[in-house]
Amino acid sequence: MEPNPQEQTPLLDCQQRLAALEKAFSTSEHRTHRLMQDNNALQQELHQLQHDYESLRLQKGGFGFKALLGSGFLATLMAIAFWYFVFRPSKDLHAHLFEHFQKEHQFNIEYAISQGQFKHAEDLLKASLEQPENAPIYPEIQMVYKIVSASKRKCE
Repeated sequence: MEPNPQEQTPLLDCQQRLAALEKAFSTSEHRTHRLMQDNNALQQELHQLQHDYESLRLQKGGFGFKALLGSGFLATLMAIAFWYFVFRPSKDLHAHLFEHFQKEHQFNIEYAISQGQFKHAEDLLKASLEQPENAPIYPEIQMVYKIVSASKRKCE
């Protein structure tokens, strides 16, 4: 008996669908296999990149620490040199202070003495003795004060 053409159509449809499914399954198997190979290759590349990164980090970490240490040392030396040239006290602070005192008061003291105003000259010197910035030249101011006092006693 020959199959009925109407019965044959569903069978043929099923066979065609089965062939299409087999083809799709085969294609997806090939694709899955290819994707698995790509995944393995990417994992190997990732592992290699991680390894390279780790070795580079260790290599740069050593260099970074050495560079940081070197730059810190150089910055310290530069700061010391800067302080030395800018903020160091002058070598002859004593002479500088006395010169400043002389410029500020010498004329007034000499003028007061020449006018016979010894009391005014003594007052100027006492005020200078009381200023804390004049402490290093205290003996010199005291000496001038004693000379003015002696001159005052001699003239009276």
